[in-house]
Amino acid sequence: MNIAVVVRCLVVAASVLPSAASAAALASSAGAGLHLERAIADASSAAKLEHAANPWEALVKKVLTRGTFQEADFYPAQYSLKDVQGDPKDSHSAEYVTIWGGVGDLGVFQGSWASFVSEDWPVKADGHWHIDQWIFRIAMDGEIIEATHIFMIQRKDRIIVDGSYKTLGQYKRTQPVSAEFRAEVQAKYEQLMRRWTAFQP
Repeated sequence: MNIAVVVRCLVVAASVLPSAASAAALASSAGAGLHLERAIADASSAAKLEHAANPWEALVKKVLTRGTFQEADFYPAQYSLKDVQGDPKDSHSAEYVTIWGGVGDLGVFQGSWASFVSEDWPVKADGHWHIDQWIFRIAMDGEIIEATHIFMIQRKDRIIVDGSYKTLGQYKRTQPVSAEFRAEVQAKYEQLMRRWTAFQP
């Protein structure tokens, strides 16, 4: 299984997607003239966030004005930044921040929610990647909605070793969670905020 597919599927599975009508409206408005709409979206987003009051708002501005735009098969549109350190074919780390949303009738991108994906890919003595992965789903005001900590072993042919996939912890703001894991989630979130605040695309 390709890890990129695993990441994307996990993020979507952890989501509460818009209603079918809302999703259809977002998707239908992101067709012809998208390049012009993107320029309008960038200008509008930059203007609205020009005086970002806190680090989260500043990060949203950075993603919307300096990130890569693309349409996705399973969500209307997204802006994202990535930072991969090391050789992707060997030990490396991979960080992603994404704003998920859609382009409306007026050509303006509207973010619905955000995600962090943070991965460490060390190659161990068995020659496989032993992947430590965090996935965060975040509200547009910066509040953590869900967070999942995952471990898996993946071969160099991108196949996950049977029985190696484990969920080490999961946080949902609507459900009880241990104080220890809540603290771990908060510490990881703050680490990622510092990382992306310092990141220069």
